[in-house]
Amino acid sequence: MMWRTWREAFHDLRRGPILDELGHAVHRSRLWSIGGGLDSSLLRRMDEDVLIDPDLLMGAVEDRAAPLFLNHYSALGLRYALTRYGLWERLAARAGGTPHVDIAGVGQAVQTMRILNRPDGEALVELSAGLTSAAAVDAPLPAMEHRWLSVEWLCLQDPTRSFSEGRPPLPGQKHPGLGEGREVIELLLIMGWRLGCAGLFGRPAWFHNAVMYRIHFRFLDPQEEGRMRGLLRAWRASGLGLGDFSRAVDGGRLQSEAGEPVKWTPGVVVAPLLAEAEFQDDAWEAAAKESGETRYRVVPAES
Repeated sequence: MMWRTWREAFHDLRRGPILDELGHAVHRSRLWSIGGGLDSSLLRRMDEDVLIDPDLLMGAVEDRAAPLFLNHYSALGLRYALTRYGLWERLAARAGGTPHVDIAGVGQAVQTMRILNRPDGEALVELSAGLTSAAAVDAPLPAMEHRWLSVEWLCLQDPTRSFSEGRPPLPGQKHPGLGEGREVIELLLIMGWRLGCAGLFGRPAWFHNAVMYRIHFRFLDPQEEGRMRGLLRAWRASGLGLGDFSRAVDGGRLQSEAGEPVKWTPGVVVAPLLAEAEFQDDAWEAAAKESGETRYRVVPAES
């Protein structure tokens, strides 16, 4: 099976076996090939000439030599990785100079990594994530004996650009997007693999976020998965672009067949990285299919 491009997957948005797509990703994807060749010691580099001594990672967070995002990536290490992936150069072009990497919350359950357009500027990329056990999550994640990478918040934006009348902001947007969503999602999967996680999970805050995650993630709850399929069907039938449909959902203009308003409720989406983390069995699919029979429609905006 060939690795599907973002454009193909975006227009298709079909339910595909997540594990099948990830199982041979190292061979099919340029990014996975690069990720497999990264020097782990360089990911922890403190400055151009000094590597972090593993002994310095022991003890209290305040005693450590430098902050490591998820106890693995230094600021310079993130720059090294993103340069190898080809993303750093594009971020620098958007920043008009050298971006600045900031790491916060080291030692906490959820940590934040931001790539700013300048040291005192605005974020181009902001990621809040954590490593957690399945037992610590209020959702029935599989592979209980393994840890998971939780994606609590992901923001990709270009603070140098402005919205226009023909391209208004999506729900939750402060600035226009970077257009790097597909690659960043894939890089998160590579990060989870490198950290030895069973998989990734998150809660998309808006419909358009769930569409972006859709390439690799599916809802853990089959009822929510079926609901998402119904929403995708309604989106296609509406003839609206993704932005307009997401604004319609956020604005309360989506209704069920019975005329009841439908609100977006963020559910848990999961991308397995290990076979034992796969959850899409026949019972899950049957429940999702039944739930997906519900029809939705968009109510025209008031003039």
